[in-house]
Amino acid sequence: SSTSQWVQRTDGVPSHKEGENLIVECEASGVLSLP
Repeated sequence: SSTSQWVQRTDGVPSHKEGENLIVECEASGVLSLP
């Protein structure tokens, strides 16, 4: 969403943290799984 807090990950890829930590972890693993 437009109100997401964007953070810089250690791998250099910006990601938003808005209760979507599991999705971020999946992205870090190269696998994106939406509920």
